[in-house]
Amino acid sequence: MLQPPWAGSGGLARATRLGVPATAAGVDGLIGMPGFEDIDIVFDVTSAVAHIANAERLAGYGNKLSRRRG
Repeated sequence: MLQPPWAGSGGLARATRLGVPATAAGVDGLIGMPGFEDIDIVFDVTSAVAHIANAERLAGYGNKLSRRRG
């Protein structure tokens, strides 16, 4: 499977080192992660347009979605 260019980002590497669940596979990848049901806050580091779509995708799960600029 082809990885997005940000898959090797420093932020994702740091999150992994700190034990924070993170994925470069987008919201669908996040939803498919083990333990997703335990995630209370999702930090979305995308464009404003993508954030709207991500908010809609996550709306039924009860997570709080926080937009962070990359």
